[in-house]
Amino acid sequence: MSNFPHYFIAIPLPKRLQQFLADWQSELKTILPYKQWTNIQDLHITLKYLGPVPDIKLKDLIKRLHAISFTPFHIQVGSIGMFGTSAKPRVLYAAVELSEALADLQQQVESVVSHEGFVPERRSYTPHITLAKKWNGSNSMPDEIEHIKRNFTEQKRLDVDQFLIYRIFPKESPTYRMEAIITAKGGGGTGAIN
Repeated sequence: MSNFPHYFIAIPLPKRLQQFLADWQSELKTILPYKQWTNIQDLHITLKYLGPVPDIKLKDLIKRLHAISFTPFHIQVGSIGMFGTSAKPRVLYAAVELSEALADLQQQVESVVSHEGFVPERRSYTPHITLAKKWNGSNSMPDEIEHIKRNFTEQKRLDVDQFLIYRIFPKESPTYRMEAIITAKGGGGTGAIN
């Protein structure tokens, strides 16, 4: 296990969207037995998990990420999705539209970090916002899960004009702290963290 701090690259959410999803979490907590619910300030859309990174390598990576060229775009966020078995899903998330612009941005990020020696992601990219993880129930709840999928479907627009590098502080809450901001060309870089 490395002693270096762990990092990831992600799109932040504005406060209004954080609150919308936190309200969903409050309702879902009464139905589903997850051990860990994401702190409202930690909600995000991951572009790339980096793992442990030495300081010198992080500085080089940030410089390279600033060279990524993308223009502001918007995506739709909403509806509930799950990873794992349908009866006891290990992760509960809010689905994110995989638009052409988002896919292109994620590929650019993947290309830069791969060039810097990080292991390329083998799985196809599934953008999402983790709401909860670690199923903690002894029984499966297929009826409740189907009810949730049918009833939590509202869509919200997310304007994307920046992405961030976050450092992970596993023993703190919130767990993630911004390390660097990369803004879109002509994006202003203020919309996503207000």
